[in-house]
Amino acid sequence: MAFLLTSPDFKDGETIPSRHLKTGDNLSPQLEWTDPPEGTRSYVLLMEDVTAAGHGHRHWAIYDIPHDRRHLAPGRSSAAHTEDLPHAVNDFGEARYDGPKPHAGEPEHSYRFRLAALDIDELPILDDTPDAATVWDQARDHIIAEAGIMGTAKA
Repeated sequence: MAFLLTSPDFKDGETIPSRHLKTGDNLSPQLEWTDPPEGTRSYVLLMEDVTAAGHGHRHWAIYDIPHDRRHLAPGRSSAAHTEDLPHAVNDFGEARYDGPKPHAGEPEHSYRFRLAALDIDELPILDDTPDAATVWDQARDHIIAEAGIMGTAKA
């Protein structure tokens, strides 16, 4: 068995539907995962634009996801909170999901959703509103396994 991350909204490598774009409804896609590794005590999710210059651009980060979860419901946005999980501040300066937003004239961008299974219940975060980079850095030393899915978007 393999630790897998999937979405009923798009398949790996496919175009992310417009309702999930920042210029659309800005609703997060539904995400589901299977077969977490033995010893998983929590999860961290990061969504990033891997096409963006530099280190990439982080659009969404959720941490301290309980070990018994197997999905994130669709619709996480500033307008529709479907569940309470701690969000880190994304690179737009918001503690929420902000969907893909490639600029006009740019080539297609690739967006990676990364789900890390961790060996701890909660990250040792000292700040009440950590940024996405800090959350991922804190998670790195505790990753047992990682699952991912990639989607694309063009302006």
